[in-house]
Amino acid sequence: MDFYKIFFPTGFSPNDDGKNDRFGFYGGEELQRIASFHVYDRWGGLVWSARDVQPGDETAFWDGTARSEPAAQGMYTYVATLILADGREHVRYGGVTLVR
Repeated sequence: MDFYKIFFPTGFSPNDDGKNDRFGFYGGEELQRIASFHVYDRWGGLVWSARDVQPGDETAFWDGTARSEPAAQGMYTYVATLILADGREHVRYGGVTLVR
């Protein structure tokens, strides 16, 4: 079994206080790039996505908006396809809570 130093928070609060304002991923040296990163609402509608993101690029994290408006407080689902240093693709999925 392989273990990777890749972390997705379980919640965030996009209130512009400079703390935990964006939702994204954090990884160790084994994470080369994120091929795709999608966030869905509770009905399965796509609210945000990014492609070909470099690790640590917080400008590519989700800012809590949907269709240029603040997204509603609640639970969202994400799916991310990660490219590892050895060239393997790793898919991560889970939930994140947006708190206003």
